[in-house]
Amino acid sequence: MHPSSFGLFSHLNRLQNLYEHTKRALVSLLLHIVYGQPRCHTYRGTIVERAYEAATRIGQVAHNGSAVDAFPFLDYIPAGWPGARWKTRVDEYRNFRNDVYDFLLRSTQKSMESRIRTGSFAESVLDRPDGRSWLELS
Repeated sequence: MHPSSFGLFSHLNRLQNLYEHTKRALVSLLLHIVYGQPRCHTYRGTIVERAYEAATRIGQVAHNGSAVDAFPFLDYIPAGWPGARWKTRVDEYRNFRNDVYDFLLRSTQKSMESRIRTGSFAESVLDRPDGRSWLELS
């Protein structure tokens, strides 16, 4: 067995490593395509982990937040009322998500200012300040 494949095999030998490796690989690929982020070779403590967490939280809010769509009066209940802890959680998740995606967008803008282009989707959107996407132009 080739030494590099043995390292991959030992890394993926346990199920938790396989799950973490799959998350890292998929999220890293998506961040590269959408924001031009360099591929990430680790998961813990990286923007890949934060982006995965933000997407997970968005999914939780979308799943649990549908009650406000069905019952619009829930939007007027103060966050401090008993049973309304979900409002605080939604705000926390929104702030976390905004921090992650603002970081990604700022890093794309910074790379573009440095004339480092990756052909990412975010670059194509930022290149067109009139709001027209690359889909409209094709």
